[in-house]
Amino acid sequence: MTNLAPTLLCWLHATLNTDTRVSAKSLPARSNNRSFRITVGENVYVLKLIHPQRAAAVAHELAILPYLHTRGFPVPDVRAIGRDLPGVPETAVLRLYLPGTPASERYAQLPPASRAAFLAAMGDLLACIHTLPVAEVAAFWQFPEDTVHAPEEWAANFVQKKIASDLGVLLPSGALAPDMALRMETVLPRWAEALANADVMLAPLHGDFYLDNLLVADDGAISGLLDWEAARLGDPLWELARTQMASFADTPAVWECFITAYARVLPCPVDRQRVACYRFLMAMGDLRYAVRHAPDLIPARAAHLTTLWQLLTEDDAWS
Repeated sequence: MTNLAPTLLCWLHATLNTDTRVSAKSLPARSNNRSFRITVGENVYVLKLIHPQRAAAVAHELAILPYLHTRGFPVPDVRAIGRDLPGVPETAVLRLYLPGTPASERYAQLPPASRAAFLAAMGDLLACIHTLPVAEVAAFWQFPEDTVHAPEEWAANFVQKKIASDLGVLLPSGALAPDMALRMETVLPRWAEALANADVMLAPLHGDFYLDNLLVADDGAISGLLDWEAARLGDPLWELARTQMASFADTPAVWECFITAYARVLPCPVDRQRVACYRFLMAMGDLRYAVRHAPDLIPARAAHLTTLWQLLTEDDAWS
């Protein structure tokens, strides 16, 4: 068990209106935030301490969660937010604990029938997010750094910005073959500019919809969807590409099962070419990370990016 600062213990007792002993266990974290599972009697909560550098992203998430909770989505129920607590530099967020195991740990262990049911539920859940009314959520669903109100803003404020930023790191790095780098420098900005004139449907996106952020209950049902910090308005095909790449890239049959369930709720044609382009942009981001932070990953990620580039340029529609 972990000892919490006295200020946090006092805040928890006051918030929960109890003097019952509070026990805390540290939870894994992927950022500079800290998280704890809090047990008070028979009740279990999660206490998340938000680093000041993450304050804007988390404020964005906290604006979205109550809306989703009241509509029955499997998201954390936020009970209290503590700011400017004496001696605590972070923002304290207390929410109910969602039981379950991360799907990345549980999915492969499910029997075939349960696995198919989980994929169907996963596709259905993402489609339900994408069909939320944009006019109703636009005021609080905007990603702090990439405001989008129209399809052309998605191309300009997100796609074009990402391409320019990634090329600015990759081109001088030497990680790519010179001829490929030269073609990317010419073609990618042109494609991003053309995207502004494409028939892009804007929708609320989760921003990070993949197995790590889904919780699975003992019966195989989805019990939670976490980590809404990257939620934004954008092209739902971007999210489909993100989910495919992060969860199903090497299992086409599984991806087809997922996308079939998604299409039952949102029966719009899936532009596979645009999905492939988005997957390429994500692979660019992976290589950019390797160039800046993990040089040992550069050869494998550069090879993967090269393969995706060859697939794109072999398509007659790509120019």
